[in-house]
Amino acid sequence: MDNELRPLHAPDKDEETRVDDLFTGATPLSVHAGRSRQVQALLLAALPLNVLGLVCCTLVPGTLLTLWAWSIGKRELAILEHGELPVQESLRLARLDRFARVMLGCCGALLVAQAYLLTTGFYQQLLLRLDRWLATVGAGF
Repeated sequence: MDNELRPLHAPDKDEETRVDDLFTGATPLSVHAGRSRQVQALLLAALPLNVLGLVCCTLVPGTLLTLWAWSIGKRELAILEHGELPVQESLRLARLDRFARVMLGCCGALLVAQAYLLTTGFYQQLLLRLDRWLATVGAGF
């Protein structure tokens, strides 16, 4: 009996290239093609959560989405600087990075404002006023 390991089939050139890419750390450009769209989608999903964050308590999820988008964008900018992404993506990624930074700054300010409002009893007063208003509006029907 022969104890020698033999491949079931001969590897083709595409498999050899993928194996070489795996061990050299090279990543095909097609893997990174959709990342700027992902960053943009995350930022667009986080925007209403951040805007309504003081009223609806959606600020923390919005901030987390913004932070996630920013980290993906920074990683993509590093890949771009390394030369593994097309240069055409640079302007779009730079804009998204700038927008993510502005959103993170706003999130930080809003988190501080929300912490202050939570300690002053603002939300309790707001809910009481809303309850009274709903009671008067509901009594008219």
